[in-house]
Amino acid sequence: MDNKFNMDDKFNLNDEQKDNKDEEIEVLELWEPHADEITDAKDRHIKMSKKTTNRIVIILVALGALLLMWYSTFAQPLASNNKQYQPRDGKWDVHFSDIKLVEQIGGAKETDKPNSEYLVANFYVSFAKAGDTIVYDLTIKNDGSFDARLSCIKLPNVVNEPIIYSVSGIDYNDVLKAGETANMQVTAKYKGGVTPGEVYNKDMNIIVNFVQAEE
Repeated sequence: MDNKFNMDDKFNLNDEQKDNKDEEIEVLELWEPHADEITDAKDRHIKMSKKTTNRIVIILVALGALLLMWYSTFAQPLASNNKQYQPRDGKWDVHFSDIKLVEQIGGAKETDKPNSEYLVANFYVSFAKAGDTIVYDLTIKNDGSFDARLSCIKLPNVVNEPIIYSVSGIDYNDVLKAGETANMQVTAKYKGGVTPGEVYNKDMNIIVNFVQAEE
């Protein structure tokens, strides 16, 4: 009796295992037609992820390039213009020592007094109609021990600017000897464009740079 019972249990267990195997086969058969769809969906997801990543990289590279252009165009010149050129030995000291208003034509006016720092001169003016003109005289002094050569004159950005700027009295490569002074005139002439009765206000600056003159 015991042996028969054991054989029956073994027989029943084999049938159960067979049924489980059949069920697994049926599940695989149900999923098999969709295997290609699942693979395609995964491929599409991977491609979309790569495209998104590539777009982010392109945007970051473009932003980096724009920041580099801005730094090269604006930040570096501004930083260098606010520093005194320094030769290796001796004293270097070239700066604006005086600014005077010498002429006003038409409705041109000062809105504030001009000022300077080293070789940067700032002006605050307003204009009422075309032809209004204002002229300043600037004194540059060389208090250093080296002769200095004018290397750069930087006027305000004139793109879409309704003002014509001009400089006289000094030119590129002019030499300012140690202990001496030089004078330059800055003229701003308004081309017009404001509504009658209104004024055009402008804060402007003039920058000059000197380097040590060759002996």
